[in-house]
Amino acid sequence: MQLSNHFVSIVKQYTKSKKLSSVKDWFLTVDGMIIPYLLIESNEVLRGASYYTELNTVARKSFEQLAQNYGLFISRLKKMKKFIR
Repeated sequence: MQLSNHFVSIVKQYTKSKKLSSVKDWFLTVDGMIIPYLLIESNEVLRGASYYTELNTVARKSFEQLAQNYGLFISRLKKMKKFIR
């Protein structure tokens, strides 16, 4: 997965200032979004290259948005989950 230079610089900035818990939260949030997709499609034969490309895109965009504004991303994610229910 190729992440933007902006994201990489933010991660470096956070690690230098010892805000590792924030970076960990980003990864846990993206994991929480990707794992359900993987569980929905449990048959690996049906998973094609486009399936993994879509997951990669979702993960990359999520990381970018989390790095820009974590609170806003979580708020939107909660609204989406509520709408789906």
